[in-house]
Amino acid sequence: MSSSTINSTTPVLISGAGPTGLFAAILLTKLNIPVRLIERHLEVSPLSKALVLHARTMEIMAMSGVIERFLVEGKHLREFHIWQGGKQAAIFPVLNNKESHYNFGLFLEQLRTTALLTAELNDLGVQIDRGWELMDTKVVEEGKKSWVETTIRRAIQGTNVRSTESKVLGVVEQDAEEAGKQYETEVVRSEYLIATDGGKSVVRHKLNIAFPGRTLDNNIIIYDGHVESDIPFDCITVVNGDNGKMMVAFPLNDGQTRIIVDNGTLTPEEHMALKPEDLTLEMFTGMVQAIIGPTIKAGSFWREMPPMCTLQQVVKVKQQQQQQQQQQQQQQHKASKE
Repeated sequence: MSSSTINSTTPVLISGAGPTGLFAAILLTKLNIPVRLIERHLEVSPLSKALVLHARTMEIMAMSGVIERFLVEGKHLREFHIWQGGKQAAIFPVLNNKESHYNFGLFLEQLRTTALLTAELNDLGVQIDRGWELMDTKVVEEGKKSWVETTIRRAIQGTNVRSTESKVLGVVEQDAEEAGKQYETEVVRSEYLIATDGGKSVVRHKLNIAFPGRTLDNNIIIYDGHVESDIPFDCITVVNGDNGKMMVAFPLNDGQTRIIVDNGTLTPEEHMALKPEDLTLEMFTGMVQAIIGPTIKAGSFWREMPPMCTLQQVVKVKQQQQQQQQQQQQQQHKASKE
């Protein structure tokens, strides 16, 4: 059920408050061009996601006056280390770009990149308008004039995100309004609309812009967390196991490590059938130990599988399971007394 529609205007409407949308808003604001930045999610994703800023990106950020915060927080990495049979086999200086002042890859989780860009935008006096979901957009022409009309909405209570929506990139689902939920609707008139709404872009869908690409039949699991190993993970590390499998490790902030490991024991169909709760620390540890043998302590899983990606908070799940067991034991104890 939607409430009455209101109308508003802005020179530039930006849909999507990820790093791209945030940076666009910063650049335009510095040029004294007013913007409105909308984002359907009420909170920033807890996933670390993308990790590296390359030389050209840093050059553009430097020209825009926003690079210093990133240089302080990020890790400056220049090399890939290759391990084979428990020994370091090769070092490749692949990120050492001698043609740029920024002759390194700057490793910083997207979660932090988003936070730093948000702080920069807030310092310029612009806030993210969260909770608004883009539903439709069209170009309106009237004589020699033209503009963009974009319909957006937000749930009056709760979030616009629906539990039934697909996780598949490139697939856009605009389900009917959830039963009993009230929405506030707005039509925004702007000179420009910038679509930075990701792989499931509604703008791309409405404009019939193709989403080229292909799905690779690679079964991988990504782990972010603490690791103990004889092999140092203070740089990008590729480990080739005797079992023919490969593992890649990237250093994160706060002493954590990202590990990407091949889950090749399952067929793509079996991998797709896994549910988030099926992922366990023991399952991942077994895959890693088959290649290298480190000890995984605690962290978060990304389950990457063509073509979807979900998050499994292992520690949180284990705590919930323990709480449920304790509650069941207490109920059984109470029942036995009665």
